[in-house]
Amino acid sequence: MNNYWLIGGGAILGILIVASIVVAVLQSEAEFAPGSPEAAVQAYLRGLDDDDFQAVHDALSPELQDRCSIEDMFGRRYVSQRRSALEDKRITFEGARKLNDITFVTVRIVEMHSDGLFGPSGFDYDETFALEQFDGHWKFSENPWPRFDCAWPPPE
Repeated sequence: MNNYWLIGGGAILGILIVASIVVAVLQSEAEFAPGSPEAAVQAYLRGLDDDDFQAVHDALSPELQDRCSIEDMFGRRYVSQRRSALEDKRITFEGARKLNDITFVTVRIVEMHSDGLFGPSGFDYDETFALEQFDGHWKFSENPWPRFDCAWPPPE
């Protein structure tokens, strides 16, 4: 009789795991209004994921672009760290708030690792991006995550 309970409990647990994986895979990516700060953050993250270096550099404010050339941003060190910066992460929109001319967009980053002693493990944290409008386009006014060495810290 006890074996039936174990088998039934294991089957239910297996079904729940499969269902949660299916829900996670089938969730579609949110689309934000074109020209919004949220869409600018989404385009920046897509650019990072697609290795679209020009799009990522264009997302920076003119001041950050002057301090950090494309070559400086995407040198050998970045390329080696890039996969670890975006790999095994799920990024979701948490909110946006405006303060004077700056809009702060917050995302939650869920990081999963499958190499734990007791199976997969993970953690989450929030990142907040500061954006301002330049010539009608939302641009990052502070060095965005993941931090690029050439744009951080600001020169004194």
